[in-house]
Amino acid sequence: MKKYLSIFLFAICLVAQGVVARTVRLTFTGVSNSGYVRLDSVRVENLTRGWSETLLYPDTLLTLSQSEGLTQVQGGPMQMQVYPNPLRGKARVVVTAVKSEKAVLALYNLAGQCVARSEQWLAAGENMFDISLRNAGVCVLSVSTGSGNAVQKLLNRSNGGADAIAKCGVMPMDKLLSTNTFQITDTMRYTGYATIDRARVESRWVVNPRLLSGTVELVFSEGTQGTLKALFSVSRSKRVRFSQGNLQYSNIGTHAVMGDTVARGTWRFAEHQWDTLGHDNDNADSLYPGWIDLFAWGTSGYNAKYPYMRDTNPANYGNGRYSIEGTNYDWGVYNAISNGGDAPNLWRTLTIDEWRYVLDERPDALQKFSYAVIDGIGGVVLLPDYWEMPQGISFVPRSGSMNRYSVEQWTLLEKNGAVFLPANGFCTGPPIHTCQVNIMGDYWTSSRNVVSDPLSNNACEVNFSHHLINYMMISARFNGCNVRLVQDH
Repeated sequence: MKKYLSIFLFAICLVAQGVVARTVRLTFTGVSNSGYVRLDSVRVENLTRGWSETLLYPDTLLTLSQSEGLTQVQGGPMQMQVYPNPLRGKARVVVTAVKSEKAVLALYNLAGQCVARSEQWLAAGENMFDISLRNAGVCVLSVSTGSGNAVQKLLNRSNGGADAIAKCGVMPMDKLLSTNTFQITDTMRYTGYATIDRARVESRWVVNPRLLSGTVELVFSEGTQGTLKALFSVSRSKRVRFSQGNLQYSNIGTHAVMGDTVARGTWRFAEHQWDTLGHDNDNADSLYPGWIDLFAWGTSGYNAKYPYMRDTNPANYGNGRYSIEGTNYDWGVYNAISNGGDAPNLWRTLTIDEWRYVLDERPDALQKFSYAVIDGIGGVVLLPDYWEMPQGISFVPRSGSMNRYSVEQWTLLEKNGAVFLPANGFCTGPPIHTCQVNIMGDYWTSSRNVVSDPLSNNACEVNFSHHLINYMMISARFNGCNVRLVQDH
């Protein structure tokens, strides 16, 4: 069944006495690739003034006043919305009235013939109707009252069994009042929350630099294959999803790369977040038929910088000196990941500033990571922006020993959005040796070292052990580190 929710935000600006008040009306709708999505709630944030309001279904009305912060909703036009449109034989109609009055609803075909008609009393608030259409094609739905009329063109693509209009409920007008003040020029941000496949998910952010009337479409993007669902803020304006596991490479097979060409080898994400290859990386060379998951910096395969490369000259990695952000030296930009959408340029590596934001600067950042052990495998757990702890499971932030989970417990944490970075150790430069497996984890960023030494050939990584996370670790480019890719939301 298609889902829907309409939420109205009234921003009434009271100016000089005797001047008509300005009203700003926002209608929120949720959509995904499969159609309309019922919104469980919408978070409305004023980024300029630092306040937020959360509209919970079925609350539909939030009133704001530029001068006083509290106003009364005074009249307004009748509104009609149809979900979905185009439709497949059946749809839900929501008619919003400001007072109780009689209405006539009618469906007309393109020849002007009335194919269905219903007289109903509208209550103040949202009145819901179900409509069905027998014939595919274009038709018109009208609602007429003493206060005004509303007309909506519909595109029907399937047989709904009969031409009919039926009333199915009334949702009273919400009277939620707010003491938050605003200006029309304030920057607003809107986030939708919905339940999809029994999991709570967030929409993409919508940021408007001015508070203007209109419809705000909140998009729920599921990402490509291999993408975890939960969202992590990497700046005030950008969020990402992590891949399902660390990046792995084998010399066997071929894969697509940027430029519509094919390269040797296969890239994939680990099947589970805790999967690592450890000392298998000591065998890395051009003939090794197995898998590796520790790579020198920028060894995407582009420009002969192969994943098994262990050159001792740092200048031979990446483009010699600069960051690999947004370039073909980034593993996720250049390569198709076989179980990650199987096309180039779907993924990327986080910058050092983005890692810093995740670990230290986003809201409640210090409460959203800790060292943990999953079925005997050590590593770091990161919690997403929106987090609900599964019942019966605990999480102690910034702990070195208290978070220990079975596979079954971790499955519940992962379902709610937790990310795990396993402690797979790291490889020193030639001679190759993998160090401190299951104790320490080293993860590359796409940033070179410009903070401590602008002329350095070193690169930045995120490093952790039992009690310490160092997100500004400087490492020689020829060292082998883990790669965990992300996808922009």
